[in-house]
Amino acid sequence: EARTVHHLCDMAGIPAGEGADSRIDARVFLVVRALLDLRTDMVRVASWHVPAPLPDSTGHDVCRECGGDWPCNTRAIADGTYTGE
Repeated sequence: EARTVHHLCDMAGIPAGEGADSRIDARVFLVVRALLDLRTDMVRVASWHVPAPLPDSTGHDVCRECGGDWPCNTRAIADGTYTGE
């Protein structure tokens, strides 16, 4: 199990340091902190990409930030709902 955790930390970009940085608990803490920072960034990005109705009142919305169809890919990525289609 420890080898798997170290491998997952390597995949997450948390290098195995020396001393305390090589301990599993320290590396997992860094992974969790990076994940929380990423979530904070995604919430901030999502707040920029909001729907804006077109002036012709067709009921079709566009993204206020990038001008693409709503929901835009950036918002979908930030929300975790992007499917790549």
